[in-house]
Amino acid sequence: MSKFYRFFVSLTCTSVLLTIAPIIQADYVQQQSQNEKLLKHELEVQKHFRQQQYQRQVEKKAISGITNIATGFLEVPKNMINLTNEEDSNIVYGVIGGGVKGILDTVGRMTAGTFDLLTAPLITKPIVYPQRVWDDFDKANTYEKIFRLDTSYKSARAPIAQTVAIVKPRLPVIENADQYSHEEENRRLNSIFENQMRK
Repeated sequence: MSKFYRFFVSLTCTSVLLTIAPIIQADYVQQQSQNEKLLKHELEVQKHFRQQQYQRQVEKKAISGITNIATGFLEVPKNMINLTNEEDSNIVYGVIGGGVKGILDTVGRMTAGTFDLLTAPLITKPIVYPQRVWDDFDKANTYEKIFRLDTSYKSARAPIAQTVAIVKPRLPVIENADQYSHEEENRRLNSIFENQMRK
């Protein structure tokens, strides 16, 4: 009898395990599939973000080039004003010296703008600082090395993709707050009832 009982218990356990194993396997496969979909979605979001960043940089560089070409002539009055307002300067030096310096800066700014416009798809650092004539109006122009790649836009982080969590349904929780709030009253009524029954 005990051998039959052992055989029956082992057969029951084996059948339970064989029944549960495919369910566990299916759940695992579904979880893996969901993880792969989420990873694929995250990679697509990051790729789209990088493309948008690159497009914005190209647009920014092209607009900067067009702006520098169109407003380069404003370097002449800018330099005249700045040289006239310097310490130990006079109006003659400011107008003549500022005019000559302004013409040179005009050529420099328009050349830098032309380079920026022609090489817009190649993301490089600006050649002339300040980037536009009206930026830091009192500051003299400086010219940097040309064709230095600007990788600062790559350091921007892509937004975290919104993931949808699958929540298994749960049974509603029934709160027994009313039951516990009336507990003291129930005790009092029980004691009254017991007293009445004893009489």
